[in-house]
Formats: sequence, C-alpha cells, structure tokens
Amino acid sequence: ASPSGAVSGSCTPSGGEKQSLDRRRGKTRIYVGNHIDRWLTLKEKLDFRNDAEVAGFLLDFCKTPKSASSKPIDCFL
Repeated sequence: ASPSGAVSGSCTPSGGEKQSLDRRRGKTRIYVGNHIDRWLTLKEKLDFRNDAEVAGFLLDFCKTPKSASSKPIDCFL
C-alpha cells in the first residue's frame, strides 16, 4: 500500500483515469430535478432495470404518432 492507502495493481482506476471516466459519465447525465419520484415510479411500473431504458422508452414514446384524443404520458403514473 502507498502512503495514501492505495494498493498498487488494484482494479480501481488511477486519478487521471478516474477523472476521465467521471467526465465521460457526466456527459451522459440528465437531471430530472424534483421529478425524480415520478421518474422512479415510471421506472418501477414499467419494470425497467436502469435509467437508460426509461429514457429510451420516453424518447420512443414521444416520436410515436398519437391521436388528438390520447392521454399524455401521465397514463403510466
């Protein structure tokens, strides 16, 4: 172990690698703000495993043609 407590040869990324991973992850982050409860409810009701599945579903749902009488996405909540 180094003086900082890190173990050499471990599976964890080095400082520079971690910053790079954090930057890449940050580019895919979407903030739902105070709508997080609704997001999580939708995720659970649709039985999705992760947030990317919810996002993909919503994007696909928005591009699907709907009749003027159809209800908004609230029908899932």
